Amino acid sequence: IHATVRAWLAAARVDAELEDEERRVIDTPLGQLSRDDAAAAGWRGEGAATLAWGLGRWTLPTIDGAVDAADVAMHLDWLAGEPLAFCDSARLRARTDVVQLGEMLEVAQPRLDRALDGEPAVSLRNFDAGTFAWPRDAAQLAFADDGDLAIGGQALATAAEHALRVARRVVVERRRAVNWLAGQHAVYSAVTLGT
Repeated sequence: IHATVRAWLAAARVDAELEDEERRVIDTPLGQLSRDDAAAAGWRGEGAATLAWGLGRWTLPTIDGAVDAADVAMHLDWLAGEPLAFCDSARLRARTDVVQLGEMLEVAQPRLDRALDGEPAVSLRNFDAGTFAWPRDAAQLAFADDGDLAIGGQALATAAEHALRVARRVVVERRRAVNWLAGQHAVYSAVTLGT
């Protein structure tokens, strides 16, 4: 599959768009990618899911679990015979949807950061009370009885640290992608989160 991926990128004429770090990962022989590089590349699936959402090809699930990157790839026709055939039907979402997703994720990340630092619950009822316009085709944030975010059906204060860390990483990767979709920077790796 390694050779197939490289050939597909060339056939799609996107190999020239790869950033240096992406090219390094793709060009690394099988079995020689470091554990850290493999993990970082795996988390990019969240960015791909967000980009697929931005093209109307994916519905974003909740933030409390990582997406199946292979499933996202299938929705983007990854490795399909006609590499860019999906471009004929893909349409970039309205800017309001992109901004709404960005705002939702911008609220979630600092709250997860504070929860990981052991700070007490904070009510975010203004989001839960119908005053926030949720982005289309993206799962809304979940809330506990105290108004704080909930992860996996549990208030942040009682959620497992691992669950908080996964949710935070999901949010960070999706924020990077949504900021790129919003036009913050043409180069994906140059996108900042501004938190």
